[in-house]
Amino acid sequence: MFENNERKQLTEEHMENPKVGDRFSEMLAFWVYVLHVNNDLKTIITLSAHAPAELPKDGKIEYQTFDEFRTRFHYSGGEDYWVSYIDGNNDVEGWY
Repeated sequence: MFENNERKQLTEEHMENPKVGDRFSEMLAFWVYVLHVNNDLKTIITLSAHAPAELPKDGKIEYQTFDEFRTRFHYSGGEDYWVSYIDGNNDVEGWY
């Protein structure tokens, strides 16, 4: 597992440069998976779900810009995110 400072740094890095297969979580009760990234259009497709969930069936697909993605998970008035980066390279092929 990551130490808090390392997790915070990884979260910042992956929020700024999301990659397909990245997984974020909030207290292991809410999950967000990055399904598609279009760097030219600066858009991202994610799947989010609350536990318990059968993925990808129970997930919600969301289309957003990079800015919308970051704003969605950013604490209002703060600098941190309310989700944390968990891991990457998850196999999300065919999830949308």
